[in-house]
Amino acid sequence: MKTFVKIFGKKKKEDNLFIEVTTWDGMDKVIVITPKNPTNKQKQDTIDFILHELDDHDGYNDYLNKISGI
Repeated sequence: MKTFVKIFGKKKKEDNLFIEVTTWDGMDKVIVITPKNPTNKQKQDTIDFILHELDDHDGYNDYLNKISGI
C-alpha cells in the first residue's frame, strides 16, 4: 500500500488538520493536510478532493467533524 499526501494551504504543522482517507479503490492511503480554520475556497477544495476525486464519504464526515470542533 502506497501513501500519498495532498496539501491545501501553507500554514504551520500545528495549524493544520490531518485527515486519513483512501483512494477511490481503497488500495492506497492518502493524507490530506488542510488548515484548521480554512478559507471558504480551501474548505470547498478539500471537500471536492475528498468526495469527488477519492469518493471517501467517511473521510468527508471526519473532515466536517474536525473543522466543526467535534
